[in-house]
Amino acid sequence: MRAALDELAERGAAALRDRNVRYHLRAAAPALLASTVLPPLLVLGVQFTQHLAGVEPWRPGTAGLAVAMVLTALLCASLVATWARARPVRRLHALALMDRAVGAGERLVTADALLTAAAAGAFARAAVEDAAWFVRPARTATPALPPMRAPTSSLGRGLLYAVAGLAL
Repeated sequence: MRAALDELAERGAAALRDRNVRYHLRAAAPALLASTVLPPLLVLGVQFTQHLAGVEPWRPGTAGLAVAMVLTALLCASLVATWARARPVRRLHALALMDRAVGAGERLVTADALLTAAAAGAFARAAVEDAAWFVRPARTATPALPPMRAPTSSLGRGLLYAVAGLAL
């Protein structure tokens, strides 16, 4: 039973990690958009410094600048996704997700808690046996993710406006 609960917990945790990635990428979208402005600002800074030093300004091609803008956004997005995927998911939450998927009424979570506590007795055995009936359907069930609220990020919007203001 312990191995089955471990497998279900990992499936639920994987679903929660995937949802975390989607959520945080949506929340970071304004900052990711703002990050595309960084390469042109860097080029302008280098050109201004060269102008002050009396050196012929460096003029990158438009294609090179566009590639740098896209690569900057992709790098930032991959950092956000990696960070979101690495966030820990509690076993309790992962099993509760699978409980909800099969309508087990927290039987899987309870069985896991009783097995973890090494509880002995008739109640613990009965609860674990009762939960065993839900393991097979849970193995094929799609994790029941609760609705995701829309991300709001005043920091991301503020960063977008600040970088846009600097670009102007």
